Amino acid sequence: MRASVQIVSAPWAYPSLAPIQLGALGAYLERTFGASIDLGLHPVFLDAMLEVAGGDFIHFHDYWSETHRELISMLGFLARFGGANRPERGEIEQCLAMIAEEAEARRLRRGHSGRFSLSLDWLEALTDSVISLTDRTILPRLSRTGASIVGFSLNYSQVYMSGLIARRLKERFGGPLVFVFGGGSVSHPVVVDQIRTKIGVSGIVVLGEGERKLTRIVQTCLDAPEGTGEQALMAMLEDRD
Repeated sequence: MRASVQIVSAPWAYPSLAPIQLGALGAYLERTFGASIDLGLHPVFLDAMLEVAGGDFIHFHDYWSETHRELISMLGFLARFGGANRPERGEIEQCLAMIAEEAEARRLRRGHSGRFSLSLDWLEALTDSVISLTDRTILPRLSRTGASIVGFSLNYSQVYMSGLIARRLKERFGGPLVFVFGGGSVSHPVVVDQIRTKIGVSGIVVLGEGERKLTRIVQTCLDAPEGTGEQALMAMLEDRD
């Protein structure tokens, strides 16, 4: 059985830098499995930034590095999937204004000039772009006949924007879907709890080195009869050393 393996990094601390972990992990999987998997590497947040910021991207890149990136991502997630817990529009605008004011103060202390206001309209445009890119670049690559694995690298400020993508895929894809969360952030119990209770998705958490563990996850799905990849993974986890 062929497997679809899609690896996502969103966002990166500096959005103009292609995330190195995507290339390294992708090269390892490609060397190990070759044509047995449909491998996709997705720097979704970088692409979304380019779509939204356009010609102002360099200015935005400089500004983004000064902000509370994960708080902005959390507000974007809640605005889209918060449901009954969605903050009021005025509350989101107030939080964004406070983030912008604090970031601007840091910039001025460093001798930087210029402003980049944060508004709910801008945040909704950014999350809409991430959703659109998810629909266009990741969703069509998932397999309805084989196993579909979507891995997220959670380093720096990547939890809630990755959660936005995971929730979108969970809602739009009708077949079996395995989420894998790795990276430095998942070593913190609070982050694991956020993924389960706040973001509302379940998956496999990989602690420490991820190449060999992800290889074992993919191989288990490849070896399983069609439609039984998830059950095979659960059995593997129960029997792990």
